[in-house]
Amino acid sequence: MSSVKVVLLGAIGVAIIVQLIASGQTDQSLPKSQQTPTVVPTTSEVATPVVFDIPKLVGKSIKQIESTLGPATRSFEPTDLQEEMGVIDADKTFDIDGVSLMITYNSRTGIVKEYFLETPDPSGATANTGSLLKLGHLENGATNYRIKFIPTIKDPSVYTGVVVTPI
Repeated sequence: MSSVKVVLLGAIGVAIIVQLIASGQTDQSLPKSQQTPTVVPTTSEVATPVVFDIPKLVGKSIKQIESTLGPATRSFEPTDLQEEMGVIDADKTFDIDGVSLMITYNSRTGIVKEYFLETPDPSGATANTGSLLKLGHLENGATNYRIKFIPTIKDPSVYTGVVVTPI
């Protein structure tokens, strides 16, 4: 007997909901000014955020960069033996919002030699050079640095990232 009541109440509930929907105004029946707009951004409208402002880092020492970006997530410093053998390049990698910036510098002087901004694409490659430039707040033709996109080995039309070399 109780299962019959449950089925009956369920049927009444469905009937009430159907009636409310049928008699009520839908968004489409409202005047245009009262309708909720449906906006689907196109690819060109989706903004790529600036993650690293590399032009502001150019000309700073690695210590100054660390005070700006915080501690590196990965680093390499040559050992004393390696330095005796002539290895003076060191690097520090900074990760922000899934984007990595590796900075290569002279371990003795702290002077930055280059920056490598890696694509955040999970595949490790991108054809969208514009988004790479935007991530680093970079522009072609700057007077204080040069940029070079680094192609993948398998497909030179896609890139692993961009190298920025101070001039």
